[in-house]
Order: sequence, then C-alpha cells, then structure tokens
Amino acid sequence: MKKLFSKMMLVTMAVAAFVACEDVPEPYDIPGTGYNKPGSEEIEGATGDGSLENPFNAIAATNEAKKLGSGGVSEESYYIKGKVVSIATDKNGNVLNYDQGTFGNASFYISDDGTSTNQFYCYRVLYLGNKKWTQGAGDILKVGDEVIVYAKITMYNSTPETQQNDGFLYSLNGKSEGGVSEGGEATGDGSLENPFNSVAANNAASKLAKGEVSDKSYYIKGKVASIPNDKNGQPQNFDNGNFGNATFYISDDGTAVGQFYCYRVLYLGNKKWTQGSGDLLKEGDDVIICAKLTNYNGTFETQQNEGYLYSLNGKTEGNDNPDPQPSGEVKKVSTADFTAAEVSNDVWYELTGKVTNLKDGDQYGNFDLVDETGSVYVYGLLSEKGGAKKQFQDLVAAKGIKEGCTITIIGNRGDYQGKIEVTNAYFVSIEGGGDTPDPQPGGEAKVVTVAEFNAAEVSNDIWYQLTGTVKNLKDGDQYGNFDLEDETGSVYVYGLLDKKGGEKKKFQDLVAAKGIKEGCKLTIIGNRGEYNGKIEVMNAYFVSIEGGGDPNPGGGGDNPGGGGQAAKEGTNGDFESWTGDVPDNWKTASTAGNATLSKSTDAHGGSYSVKVGGASQNKRLAYKEMQLKAGNYTMKFYVKAATAEGGSVRPGFVAVNNGTADSSGYKYGDYVNDLTNTSWVEVTHSFDIPSDGTYCVLIMNSKNPGKDVLIDDFTLVSGSNTIIK
Repeated sequence: MKKLFSKMMLVTMAVAAFVACEDVPEPYDIPGTGYNKPGSEEIEGATGDGSLENPFNAIAATNEAKKLGSGGVSEESYYIKGKVVSIATDKNGNVLNYDQGTFGNASFYISDDGTSTNQFYCYRVLYLGNKKWTQGAGDILKVGDEVIVYAKITMYNSTPETQQNDGFLYSLNGKSEGGVSEGGEATGDGSLENPFNSVAANNAASKLAKGEVSDKSYYIKGKVASIPNDKNGQPQNFDNGNFGNATFYISDDGTAVGQFYCYRVLYLGNKKWTQGSGDLLKEGDDVIICAKLTNYNGTFETQQNEGYLYSLNGKTEGNDNPDPQPSGEVKKVSTADFTAAEVSNDVWYELTGKVTNLKDGDQYGNFDLVDETGSVYVYGLLSEKGGAKKQFQDLVAAKGIKEGCTITIIGNRGDYQGKIEVTNAYFVSIEGGGDTPDPQPGGEAKVVTVAEFNAAEVSNDIWYQLTGTVKNLKDGDQYGNFDLEDETGSVYVYGLLDKKGGEKKKFQDLVAAKGIKEGCKLTIIGNRGEYNGKIEVMNAYFVSIEGGGDPNPGGGGDNPGGGGQAAKEGTNGDFESWTGDVPDNWKTASTAGNATLSKSTDAHGGSYSVKVGGASQNKRLAYKEMQLKAGNYTMKFYVKAATAEGGSVRPGFVAVNNGTADSSGYKYGDYVNDLTNTSWVEVTHSFDIPSDGTYCVLIMNSKNPGKDVLIDDFTLVSGSNTIIK
C-alpha cells in the first residue's frame, strides 16, 4: 500500500505523470463537469468522425466517452477540435497550462465556441509534437486558443475526458509539430514464447474494469524507455529503499511511443535487488517482464508487487511459474505462528479467527483477524484464490461476512513498513455469519404490478416479480438499465443480471442470448430499492421474455459449421435494406464497427452497396454481434475503390466480451491492395473461430491510402450452413 503523499507527488517520464498504482480508493476527484452519466442521452450537435481530416467536436468526444461506460477507455486515439474555455488549477491554485512542475502537460476544457456549454475536459495532455512543455519550448496554452487534441477518450466516473497521459496537442492556433506515430501495432499473446509488446499489454489492461487485476500473469517484452525518479529525485531502478523492486516504462523501440508502465516489479528470479546481486536496470535495456496487469484508475500498468524481470538483456534466472497459488500442503497456523513466520509469497497459511475492525461498505476486505493467540491485519480478501479484487461486498452478500463472525482464510505472510499483513488472501469458510445479508430469492417471489411495486417499502429481503415492456434501453449498455412499463405505471430497472446472483456488466451477453430489445416484454425478479428519491428495481435478474424476436438475426444458431441444427440465416449481406444512412444489421453495439457508412448506387448486385469512409486511421465495417460456435468459417464479398485514389481492405473478425470488442484480439487475413474504381474484386477469406462466444465479422478499410471503398454482396458460411447472406 502506498502513502497518500506518494500518490500526490506524481513522478514523470517522457509521456508525463502516471498516477501510481495501488488498491486503495482515490484520494481526490479529477476535476470535470460531471454532467454526463454513462447511458444518458447523446447530446445533439456532434460533428466529426475523430479523424485528422474531420475531428470530433467537444460534443462528439463527449458522446463517444459516454458509450464507454465508467472506467472505459477507447481502443484508439481521436482528433478533437475546439476552443479553450478554461484551464484547470491544482490544489494550490496554480494554472495547469504546463502542470507547474516536472510533467510538462496541461489540463483544460474545450468547446465549439469557447463557452462552458457542452465543454469537454482535456486531462494531462502533452504539448506539440507529443512532448513536454518546458521554458522556452514555445507558446504556452491560454484561454481562447484554438486547438486540436489527439488522445484516447475515457469516462472517468461521470466525467468524459481524455485519457490521462495518453494524448497531446496536435495543433495550437494552427501550428503543428506532428507527433502521431505510424507504428503501435499490438503483437504477442502474452506467453513466454510470444510475449506481449507494450501496445498489446496496454490493450489487455484496458479491457479490465477500473481497479481490476488480471487473473493471471503475462510476459511482456520491450526496451526500457525511462525510469522515473522518486520524491527525492532518485531513479526508481531498485526503489532506493528496502523493497528491492523497480518502476519504469518500456516500449518497442525505447521511445515514449506506445509505452507501458511497469510498476514495482522485482528483479531476476522474482527476487529483490540488493547490493552486489546483479546488474541494475537502466534505460535502453532489453527486458521481458512477467506480471499481472491492472487498470489503475485508467492507467494501464503491472500490478504492484505481482511481477518481476524474467529476462534482463537476455539473462534469466528461471521461475516460470510466477503466479503464487497454493500448491501442495497449506500450513494451518495460529495468528501468533503466522506473525512469527518469514515474509514469503510462496508459502501459504490457513488461519481461522474473528473479524474485527471491518468498515461498512469496504470494497477491498481489509480487517483484523483475531484468535486466542493474537491479531493480524488482512490486506484484502478475495472470494477465491486468484479472484478479482475490489469485490468484497459481493463476498459479504454471498457469505454473510460481518463484524464478529469467525472465518477461515488462506494467504501469504506479508510485511509493509514493519506491519505484518496477510496478503493474497482468499476466503475458505465462515462460522457465525448469520443469515445472508443480501438474500437471493427463496421460495416464491411476490407477483405484482409496477404500481404495487412502487407502493412497497424499500427492502433487500422481499423479492418481487414484475412483467412489463422495455423502454429507454440504450444501445450497447453493459449494465441493463432501462424502464419497465405496464398498464399501471413505469419503474426504473437498475441493472439486469442473467440469473440470480449473476455477474454484473454482462447485459450484452443476455441481449445476444435472449433477444432483449426496446419494446419487448420481460418478466424479471428484484428488490424494491430507492436512490435519491427515485424508485428502482435492484438486484434484478431475468426470468422470461415475450416478443424479443430473433435474438441473433445475424446468425450463430445452435451449431454453425459443426453439425446438428442449421444456423439461422442472417440478412442484408447484399446491403439492400437501410434505416437512414445505416445498412440494417451493420451497426455494432461495440466499437468493432467504427467507420462512417453511406448508401451508394454503384452496386455489384441489386440496387445498393455500402460506402465505407476512409481516414488517416484504420476504419472497420462490421456486422452486428453474433453468437458463433467454434469452427471454420468463410466470408466472401466484393469490393472496389470509390475514387480514383484507390483503396485497400483487410477481412477479419474480433471477439466481443461483455459488450466490448477485444482490442488486442482483432484477427485479420491478407490485405487486398491496389483497388481501383473501375472494377469489382471478389475477396474470399477462411478463418477459424477458436471458441464459442460473441463475435463480429468485419472488413477493415486500411489507413493506407485511407480512401473510401465500396462493399457489396457479403456472405458468411460455415460448412453447408449460411450465416449471413
């Protein structure tokens, strides 16, 4: 655990200050407008597609952030144009137009007209050329300046903003110094044989929820780009204390482009560095890291104290099984025996004791465990070995953990600044927990109308069954927030699970499986809740559906390509059916499809084809999310350039998890280059879906040359089954 002071005194490097990682609540809020809630209505007046030729305005950037949900980060960077409204200040009242310290970045708001109406927050962006601002380096930002920012976008709690330390001023009052890298391709699968590069590591960590830690360790390869200093100005290549770990950044080429933050990793052999124990880390070193990943408040990094240098300039010291999970016999000990043991992440102990000093609502599971021999501090409790962090309240709800109950846990003997702790602890059993404080429905739930539900008392113990029509459902919502309406009234459903006690943020999987959509009739069960005077259905889960239609009109079926029942045929591969400017079934809930689409009468067959807009970044045409079985598939389509400037495309697919496209999991075939606007080219691509799940099939319009292309007569088959036609 880190001191609050060390969190506030952020250290820097070539792309500015990342907030240090830890599993404690944020000590302060990031400034922001705070007026946009994930899932709220999009703001009118959005312009641009995020390309350099057509940048987002502040409203479009805000709308894009709102699609991500709290803690979500865009998989790519966007250009955002506006006029500086105001410049944020730090806690001392200093104007943050160059951070008033060593970071050389700026935090400010922009809008279309320079007023605070529909402003967007640009947080910790570097200056021209993707560099720090220093004295004499050029103009310093001021109110009224016209800027183009190039950055990833995030929704930080309820504030849409740029992702900190992942953006810069591309243009300041018309002046530009470039800075956008043409590289940055993710490579590797995280194995020792094929390590992640820094971009792939960032992508993998970006899929984690804020505060979440990966359930396994990955190998990450790169060159040390920089080593930040501590608060005393000393490089953190061995922590300059008694921890013996290092904090540094790596990238493919040793520059700041695409770098990844390695926070508090041990040295070779998963050991502390001590004087005389070997080479000290330095900039330019080639390393392979083995570590768990985390999303620390939007900063993607290694999980502190859960990683090490597997290789340093080609030298290794083994330890190919870094994830410390219990193996063999776990030692059953008293707290006195535990406190007398040596610090170790390899030796596991089982302790039984009474829970004391447990804070209400604690997300981490920090408390004292007391038995007849003494007391010891438990630094976080997981529901199972290797489980997700910050889920303690779910464990409380499931097991009835409370002050004074007796529990059995397993963990390692840790020590932080002389304080003995149980680390990496997970739950085993409970005595005296009493009734589950967050009961699941037992017996028969009360069948009520919406009016009767609204008239009931707030309770987590009484369960109600409601049937009604789904209203105000947002596309791509991961939580399942909507209004349920019957003839007696309407009530807000605050999240819908697929089953009682199911996993949160899985609503898009439920949508895909059951066909939930605006206007369908659902039956659900939940508790009567209330938030700020607003009545809500809480802890709700799915029971049944009427009128949901085909939950997977784009295909999937029971076993496409694998025998058994034939897959249902998807529609509109011929692009003859349109709603407005979007071809039916070619709009994704995830970011898999991100191209600007329009109707063209230059068709290969029928009356229409789809024009896929080009840009300075790769853009994708994607069919809506589908449930596909593992197996071999073949897509075929026809393509031509829309202009005399030619074009290039690349077919592929991507897995979609929890409504989010796997940013490191786009799988492509060969490029189809040298397209002309005079003839159609037939493209056939066969590929293997590795496992059952939700996928988008897609066609990438390459940024080289980045021009419009036409697509028509798309089909997807698996064996004798037609999935899309």
